Formats: sequence, C-alpha cells, structure tokens
Amino acid sequence: MNQMNLRLEPISESHAPSLAVHANSENLFLGLRGAFPFPYQLSDSLDFIRACLRDSRSRTFAIVFEENAIGIITLIFKDDVYRFNGEIGYWIGEKFWNRGITTQAISYILNIAYTEHGLHRIYAEVFSNRPASARALEKNGFVLDGTSKEAVFKNGTFLDQWIYSRLRDRS
Repeated sequence: MNQMNLRLEPISESHAPSLAVHANSENLFLGLRGAFPFPYQLSDSLDFIRACLRDSRSRTFAIVFEENAIGIITLIFKDDVYRFNGEIGYWIGEKFWNRGITTQAISYILNIAYTEHGLHRIYAEVFSNRPASARALEKNGFVLDGTSKEAVFKNGTFLDQWIYSRLRDRS
C-alpha cells in the first residue's frame, strides 16, 4: 500500500514515544485486553516493547503511517498440535480509524505469516464493541468461526467475543 505510505517495521524502542501518544485513548482501551492500560504513558510503551523484544513466540511490528508509528500488529505463534496456527492482535490510534490502515496492516502480516513462517491458519479474537475491526478482518478473507457469548468483562460490561480465522490459500 505504497500509495498510503504505510509499512510494518519490527518494533523497537524508537517507536515508543509515538506509540505512547496514539495509545493514550480511553476509546482504544475499551476494545483491548486487560494488560493494555489507560492512561497509557511512555513507560508503558517502553515496557511493552521490551517484553515484545524478549518474546520468541511472537513477532511484533509497528504500523508506520506517514513516517509515524501509529499502532502495532503482532503475530503470535502457537505450538504442539496448533503449531501451524498463528494469532494476530493489533491496534491503531483512534484518529486513524476507518481509513483502511488496519485492513492493509492485516494484509501485510498475513503475507509474513504464510510466506516467512509457513503457517496454515491465522485467527483473531475481536470484542463485539469493535465491529470495524471485524470488518478489517473480513476484507482480508477472514470468516467468523463463532461467538463466545459474554466471554469478555471490560469496564464493568460483559461483551461477546468473535473468533475469526483465515486459512492459507492452497493455490
């Protein structure tokens, strides 16, 4: 997506200041797992990046748009009988929502998962308060595998969790 000036870069501490700015959003926080704090500070960003750099079971990339790190996307490797599966997780700053950026970042991570790691199935878990995130997956060929009813408790509310997956093309 060169016309958008979008790329994925392996996460590094140099991304921390920009990511801290874009992550500091209560609305963003409401759609992410509990380890994601709000307010989000530079120290949170650095702690997250350092944990990613130590984790050999995943690859995390900064989503860089117009030369600024505006979010992250992670590919998490599974093991044992699930070793050909990967889970993706992602977020971008709220001011960049609904511009096709997440859709393109997912496309890029799929290419990495399939070509560099030989994975067969990629999945993502989406809270029901994030329909735009589900649409970004669907635009990349993901299908809804199922719904875990009221599986998520976030900010005093039970939410459904949607499980989406996509199989590698066999062609």
